[in-house]
Amino acid sequence: MIPPDSDSANSGGQQASESGNGNSNNNRNRNRNRNRNRNRGQRQGRVRGYGPRDENRDGREPRERKPFEFTGDPVSVDGLFEVALKGFGFLRKQDQDFEQRKEDVFVPPDLVRQHGIRPGVWIKGIARDSSRGPQMIEVTSINGKKPEDARKLPAFEELKAINPNKQIGFETTPDRYTTRLVDLMAPVGRGQRGLIVSPPRSGKTTLLLHMAQAVQDRHEEHLHL
Repeated sequence: MIPPDSDSANSGGQQASESGNGNSNNNRNRNRNRNRNRNRGQRQGRVRGYGPRDENRDGREPRERKPFEFTGDPVSVDGLFEVALKGFGFLRKQDQDFEQRKEDVFVPPDLVRQHGIRPGVWIKGIARDSSRGPQMIEVTSINGKKPEDARKLPAFEELKAINPNKQIGFETTPDRYTTRLVDLMAPVGRGQRGLIVSPPRSGKTTLLLHMAQAVQDRHEEHLHL
């Protein structure tokens, strides 16, 4: 049996040792680069506002948010509730054609959740002025009902259509033929749902406006637009 060459054995051992040292050096370099990148990212995060922040890094106490302060006396307000995507809403005034105004009363989301206020209801309550504008602090009625009673009403999409049991008359004046024709050709009853289909610019909006005005003139105490 021929013994291995000592030179080849030594060279093999040196290669193994060099490869082992190379692997350890590579691991050490990777760890060093990883730590350097992590530290650089934290420094950039502090500067740009994305990383962790130390509120007391300057030896000062953290700034406290000032509580919301009211400046005016409580006043009675009412309006049509319009909800926003974030859960709060505003009261739109009828005498302003329900358009958005800076002086509209703000309804905070906690009141909306507390009373289950739905879009399109008529709200009465108490509000106070503040640096951000008037804000409602108490809800006294929703659609003429107590807030706890209005909350129990089913949602509109959960209601079931029933057979009409009482006609809604739309005729107002002799010279308005649109609503007179509705009463003659397509009478509408309470509990009925309808759909108006016609080509563009054929008078759909005018017909709806005349019907809404008739409801306001003849059935305002019983129906809600």
